[in-house]
Amino acid sequence: LPSLIVTGLLSSEIVYLILGAGKFVQGEGIMLTIYTLIAMIPEIFAQTLLPLYVRAFYARKNTKIPLYTSAIALLLTVVFAFVLTNYYGVIGLALSYGLASCIQLLVLVILLHKTTLFKLPFKQPLLILLATSIAGGSIYILNMINVELEYPLIMHLINFSIPFTIGAIVYLVSAYLLRIDTVSFVLNKLKRSN
Repeated sequence: LPSLIVTGLLSSEIVYLILGAGKFVQGEGIMLTIYTLIAMIPEIFAQTLLPLYVRAFYARKNTKIPLYTSAIALLLTVVFAFVLTNYYGVIGLALSYGLASCIQLLVLVILLHKTTLFKLPFKQPLLILLATSIAGGSIYILNMINVELEYPLIMHLINFSIPFTIGAIVYLVSAYLLRIDTVSFVLNKLKRSN
């Protein structure tokens, strides 16, 4: 989740750092790429969690449900792509993948919840969301302050690095203060290794 917030808030700097050279920067291609990257965020989120839930069904020796949900997601992707590309072009294609994957993920979560004793943990995800929101707010505020330099590469590197670094520090501190399990575990391991 934190990486998705960074991707969304710093998407223009990421695209400029990776692709920002020559005529590509001067045309509308750079803005299209930035918007497409933002549109891919739901897809990245869903594809991060889908393998986990698919494996949960495989562990229960149930391969049909992941197969059916994948087939439905593929069909939805095609339908959404036809509809959304008419309105949004390439961005609509990226959105169609994300929507279909999020629907597939939601169906898998609901079915896993109904067919097992599996209960969704709510406390830790909410704490992660809170820490991510705090870090995202700091990145958003810092992203409004742009350094203007003669050299575009250095300018974009600074405009990415400062909000990213401070946002990461804010996330780690807020996650530690909120006692998020994974962050506390990693920090305790680092303390023991020193």
